Amino acid sequence: MTKASTAPRNWVWIRGLARHSGHWAYFEEAFRKKFPHDNIEMLDVQGNGTQSHIPSFLTIEDNVRDLRSRSQLLRAGPVHLLTISLGSMIGIGWADLFPQDIASLTVMNTSDGRNSLPYERLRPQNFKKILNVLTHSKDHFKVEMNIMEMIAQNISDKTKKESLARQFAKTPPTSIGNLTRQLVAASLFRLPKNPPHLPVLILGGKGDHFVNPKCSERIAASWGTKVHWHEQAGHDIPLEFPDWVNQELEQFLA
Repeated sequence: MTKASTAPRNWVWIRGLARHSGHWAYFEEAFRKKFPHDNIEMLDVQGNGTQSHIPSFLTIEDNVRDLRSRSQLLRAGPVHLLTISLGSMIGIGWADLFPQDIASLTVMNTSDGRNSLPYERLRPQNFKKILNVLTHSKDHFKVEMNIMEMIAQNISDKTKKESLARQFAKTPPTSIGNLTRQLVAASLFRLPKNPPHLPVLILGGKGDHFVNPKCSERIAASWGTKVHWHEQAGHDIPLEFPDWVNQELEQFLA
């Protein structure tokens, strides 16, 4: 756990593969209600969202250095990292390369090539949906609907899902080239040999159909800690169960 503090915390949030800051959606509102005094900086990985016009990096380390150079809150001192999926690989890399920057690290549904096999890191049942994403890449709404089918299956309300997809589709999409480059960076990522010497929270969804939950379990085991599981959650836990994530964060930060 982190040390209790009444001072506002500074947060940097990092999303995953082909995702941008807008994909935090209503989780941001829920977080601000729970932690009204904290400051949030949502950084888009190069190639996504506000950075979609720039080629993505081919390594996690380059992403770390880029986000570190762009963070404004980091200038005030160590930040709390809230990360998911590919973003968590970047968060882990950041904590390894520049531990002095990080007050705490929260990772969600991530994986690495040291502890898990390729078919566990990207489950084969998604290949058909990924093909649909690639073949309909110019239809941004359809792309977002297909992605949510893979990572947020617990959002069963069709109207809600369509509303989110339309909202997400307003931001320039990640190009196929940048998606490929991000997949390369993710595939090359290996968990650092030494665990982070700072407060770490690992969250996982037992219902993750995108990344095998065993991947998070193995990372936790190698760090001598445990995963805090949500029994139903899929890959995008903050989108599906924002209140649960915030409850876990509250206990972690107490």
